[in-house]
Amino acid sequence: MGSMLIYYSRSGNTKNLADKIAHELNCKEIRIMPEKEYGNYVSACIRATKERYISNKPVFINDIPDLSGYDVVLVGYPIWMSKPPTIVSEFMSKCDLDGKVVIPFSTSGGTHISKTLPTLDSVCKGARIIMPYNYGMIKKDSFESWINSVKRYLEK
Repeated sequence: MGSMLIYYSRSGNTKNLADKIAHELNCKEIRIMPEKEYGNYVSACIRATKERYISNKPVFINDIPDLSGYDVVLVGYPIWMSKPPTIVSEFMSKCDLDGKVVIPFSTSGGTHISKTLPTLDSVCKGARIIMPYNYGMIKKDSFESWINSVKRYLEK
């Protein structure tokens, strides 16, 4: 069972977590790269609001990966205003995830990943979403417990 890790990180927090996960699982990782960086947190929130409510779609410079050799796709993102960034939603909606398992992980100041799952479910067409992991500044889920569960799943 092959696995691929796809993530977006503005400040480096999600990148650090993605690197740790990729190392633990020995999987390839792809960072979603915006055509125009989001800048500081305030400007990122303003832009994210425009992208979400004014249908101002973000542009990424990555090619959409061929996921045909992978059964599991891990997707990581910061949580912005209780949702994944629109650039993540746009990128994932372009991926062929039919029949795949998606394992999401997030970083946030306080919002739990469970708030983002309806959005992720709507853009990951045909995928089954399991084992979400939340790394929050206020409440952290257990990384060791989660990564060990993912490893056991991948060994099946």
